[in-house]
Amino acid sequence: MSCAPDQNESVINKLLEKKDISDLFAQLESGLSMSEINTLLLEFFRNRLKAVKPAELMRQYDQNRFVKPSDIDPLYNCRESLVLLEKAASYGYKALDLSPVSILGSCSVMAKVDQNNVISALRGTEVVSDATNALALHICTLKKREKIPVTGRLRFCSIHRHIRAQKFRGPDQLPHFILYSMVISGRDEGNFIFEKEALNETIKFYNEYLESLGWLKNIRYIVWPRVCDKDNDENQMMHFSGEILDFIKKNNSINIIEEEPPNESNYYTGLQCKIKAAYRDAEFEVGDMGFVDWPQNLLQNKKERMLISGMGLERLIMHASQKQ
Repeated sequence: MSCAPDQNESVINKLLEKKDISDLFAQLESGLSMSEINTLLLEFFRNRLKAVKPAELMRQYDQNRFVKPSDIDPLYNCRESLVLLEKAASYGYKALDLSPVSILGSCSVMAKVDQNNVISALRGTEVVSDATNALALHICTLKKREKIPVTGRLRFCSIHRHIRAQKFRGPDQLPHFILYSMVISGRDEGNFIFEKEALNETIKFYNEYLESLGWLKNIRYIVWPRVCDKDNDENQMMHFSGEILDFIKKNNSINIIEEEPPNESNYYTGLQCKIKAAYRDAEFEVGDMGFVDWPQNLLQNKKERMLISGMGLERLIMHASQKQ
């Protein structure tokens, strides 16, 4: 179980004081570069593992919640993944087979997620805990290299196994799981044109897919306004939200519910939309989408726009297997 930041810092301080190396972090941070620290840690692990016996490896495997295989049927997963990716292709989305690791800081720097909730790795990497961050970095790199036209839109998607360090509660809350992720990126076109069309397209995609399954009930889209930009006051946000939602409602006959956000969040900027549905009279969260300011920060351009979304494919597969 990962510690809260304050608790984690307290544990570390006690360990350092116990070994009489209380200034270790200060020495490392001021005296060594990241590449030098990486080299030091690689050698540390190499030496530490020389003493590990096969029996100890078995014990660690038995106790480590991150390394166990998933319970879902891989054949069912492959079939459903193919259906989903083919549908995404019909919407103009290019599927990417992402690396198991992303650049170190992909979540904490871009999305302000606590780094303790991510499995940090060596060689400047971290295990992927949010594929939308990796897709966003890929898109921004393409834009920087190829100078995408102002009106051009980039669409990428991925089906990827994620792993997160925090301990989740509940029978279907797993340390690693498959998510479908989708990102559409463009530029400000005035009158919220990008925002209207991107959100409308994304909601339409998920609604068509979820309804095609045939066994989900009461598919709902819960929309929350998110104010994360200091330049946006409440009146501007309500105008932004109102125009976009009016556009969505005019172009879709779906169940959209507007609510006040239940908590503060720095993840989304603008609108956040959660997809909920029911199966066997039990409601669960299917997916999530919203606007982010990541490309504005990565490319240093306030005209950049991006809508990200994700769907818990593993959870859907788990429910589908119960249906059969």
